[in-house]
Amino acid sequence: MEQQKKNIVRQRKSAITGKLITIGVITAVLMVVAGSIRGLIYERESLQTNATEDISSSWGCAQTVTGPIISVPLIERVEQIDSNKKVSYRFSRRIVNILPSELKISGTVKPEIRERGIYKVALYNGNLIGTAHFNAPEFEKLKLTTEKILWNEAWISLGVNDVKGITRKAVLTMNGKPLAAEPGIRRKDVVETGFTFPFTAEIPAKADGSFDIAFDLNVNGSGSLNFIPLGDETAVSLTSSWPSPGFCGAVLPKEHEIQDSGFTASWSVLNFNRDYPQIWLEDAFEVSASSFGVNLVQTVDGYQLVTRSVKYALLFIVLTFTGFFLIETFRRCRLHPIQYTLVGSAQTVFYILLLSMSEQTGFAIAYLVASIAIILMITLYTAAILRKKGPAVIMGFVLTLLYSVLYILLQLEEYSLLLGSVVLVIVLAGIMFGTRNVDWFSVGRSSNEEELEEM
Repeated sequence: MEQQKKNIVRQRKSAITGKLITIGVITAVLMVVAGSIRGLIYERESLQTNATEDISSSWGCAQTVTGPIISVPLIERVEQIDSNKKVSYRFSRRIVNILPSELKISGTVKPEIRERGIYKVALYNGNLIGTAHFNAPEFEKLKLTTEKILWNEAWISLGVNDVKGITRKAVLTMNGKPLAAEPGIRRKDVVETGFTFPFTAEIPAKADGSFDIAFDLNVNGSGSLNFIPLGDETAVSLTSSWPSPGFCGAVLPKEHEIQDSGFTASWSVLNFNRDYPQIWLEDAFEVSASSFGVNLVQTVDGYQLVTRSVKYALLFIVLTFTGFFLIETFRRCRLHPIQYTLVGSAQTVFYILLLSMSEQTGFAIAYLVASIAIILMITLYTAAILRKKGPAVIMGFVLTLLYSVLYILLQLEEYSLLLGSVVLVIVLAGIMFGTRNVDWFSVGRSSNEEELEEM
């Protein structure tokens, strides 16, 4: 009789171990399926990216406005002394780039939504008006011997990085007189693409050698609109009806206001906020790193949210399987591995349903519908296989709580780790407290086995 009791205990240990191993294998298989769902998400996201790029390539990509910059050719005289101490001179042509002492730009950004299939792309038209004041150039800072300054060959560059978005010729005046625009940039020392405005002999500098420039620029773009702070003092102000701007770049707005009807923002940048001077030769400095501006952010990125939700798949499956295992423990019933597999499969189908619906209805509605569908499916299935309403109601409540917490975690991106860890500790503590008096060796034993132990 004693040997029979030992055999029963050994069989129970083996049964529990086997059950846990089986559940672990099912969980591992389901996680492989969840990984393939991630691949599907990336595939759909790449289709959205391709649609965005296709539309942007025709309309205009993210735009960066650079300028105006005055470029002046000059002849440099270089003294040379040969071995006989005979002095000679070499003359070379150099290009001097001059930046404004004061640059002001104000603009209106009109957003527009274009669709390609189920995908939506945020585009904009930017109407920009700017003024720039140039002090008399301080060529002596270049520390070279100037033979002649070729003002009649000078030009102004106004940079726009995607010329497909240019809707009309830029209008530019210098000291009140218009300059004719030429397509393209004459030299790409500072700016790659945009307009060139050659100087004319009819437009001399002011008496103090300064220049005042005004320009009007209209561009189409997508994603973001950026500016380069070329002035000793640069001031940019933008107004738009887009309700969800994302300010980006090297400098944030000094003032901004965001409402449902749109936003206003203004930047004020000093030359101390960047690492290049107001005058230099050729391509001595790079200016693009100092850009700043605004993104037209589409507030709900469904693919990002679905991707983040899939990261919690393992936690959901483990907690759900733990719930079923506890039901087996307390209700003294047995669930087949296939039943565990079907329940876990329902939870992985949730992510596919969420992905497909979020493309059509938006994430919030898709999450509500998908979670209700899966909760009802698992709850009704639990009631059917156990033939009891009590455990099914408990399981439905637990799943409702889990999916509600997951939605909150997805919305609170900055605090998701903190909230998730707190919830996990609470759940684990609840399971430990609820099972503190469970005799795990008696899980699943029959009444005959209990009688044998009592003998």
